[in-house]
Amino acid sequence: MIRHRILLALAMTLPLAGCGSILKLPGGEPAAHYMLRPAPAREVEAPLPVVIMIAEPDASAALDSNRVALKPSDLELQYYAGARWVDRATRMLQNHLIAALSGTVKDVGTEAMTLAADYRVQTNLAAFEAVYDGNKIPTVRVVLEAKLFSRTPLALRERRTFRAEVAAASDKQAAIINAFDRATAEVTNEFVDWVLAGVKERR
Repeated sequence: MIRHRILLALAMTLPLAGCGSILKLPGGEPAAHYMLRPAPAREVEAPLPVVIMIAEPDASAALDSNRVALKPSDLELQYYAGARWVDRATRMLQNHLIAALSGTVKDVGTEAMTLAADYRVQTNLAAFEAVYDGNKIPTVRVVLEAKLFSRTPLALRERRTFRAEVAAASDKQAAIINAFDRATAEVTNEFVDWVLAGVKERR
């Protein structure tokens, strides 16, 4: 009797597991976990003698997730069924930005190095989604709002919003993820240039 109740409870919960997934993956490919390509290493004569802390980006609850987001319209946000990032989008992006800056400065890392940091960067991930707007093939939109703070004196030094839109080559899963990767790479490249320029100006 107990076993019967357990099986019945499991059967009742199984349909709920898919309720959060709105759309099937385009192309009918199996579900998978995805990551961003590492930014290429930058050639520098010598790392800048500063320590930078990159905070995990703020984001809405809808984007602070490992689910791959899409927007069928301006007023609606959904997720690809079964598609996942390897980590929450905010933490994945934080690690991506840190890796992109590695080698260009004395040290760069997460909130764990706050006390040692000469500069800190706070960001807000305002958009990280595939936008359809009635089209069959989406355009990936990435928007990152950033602020650069100095420690001595403690002050807001720079602020900037980085935007990138990359049209997917097709409605296939791999093409859409590749568009996410390209849009993020564009934002990351501009972000690194901005951080390094801001730090150099105040040395």
